[in-house]
Amino acid sequence: GGLSTDFGEPVFNATIYLFAVNPAGRVIYFNLTRTDRLGAFYNSFKLTEVGNVKPLNGTYVIYATAIYKGKILRTHTTFILEYPSYPSVQIESILILNPEGNETKSMYRQGDPMKIKVTVTNYGMALDSSVVWVEIQAPNRIPIKVMLKIVPIRSGESKELIFDFKIPLNVETGIYYVKAYVSDKPISSGGRFIATGSETFIVES
Repeated sequence: GGLSTDFGEPVFNATIYLFAVNPAGRVIYFNLTRTDRLGAFYNSFKLTEVGNVKPLNGTYVIYATAIYKGKILRTHTTFILEYPSYPSVQIESILILNPEGNETKSMYRQGDPMKIKVTVTNYGMALDSSVVWVEIQAPNRIPIKVMLKIVPIRSGESKELIFDFKIPLNVETGIYYVKAYVSDKPISSGGRFIATGSETFIVES
């Protein structure tokens, strides 16, 4: 924020009291700061979970009180917090890694092991039993392996999942496709796919 005189001149070194009130009327943040030579002040706070309890949906009010040379000025602003009511998951990355999982690698031979790391972020409602799928497709696009993991993902949370895969000894050489999918719950329970991604690696002789 900023503080200036009636003539537009910045007020330096004024005391600013800041506090935030949640929709239930409870003070959840308080701090003290001062204006700089441009009359500006800066502050921030983060809404966090307390004991796995999310911050309340609704309108939050931030109050600011300025004190300078015996004068008191007050103002406030508001913001609204609303949790999404629909699933929205994004596959951020698919990494093909060496067996140790510490280096990306794109060239392999028959019989080689690898790790596949899939990073997903939930931008929507919390999902209690989302499923992350990884499908390995041969050069002719026929699946040769399907793996899955059931994971809860809270709203705003990112997760990294590691899948182990060993290339069969008798497969053909060429470009292999790694397809990743996310369903909001198991397909057998009526789940639907809500995100997809892909990557490739090469099997050489």
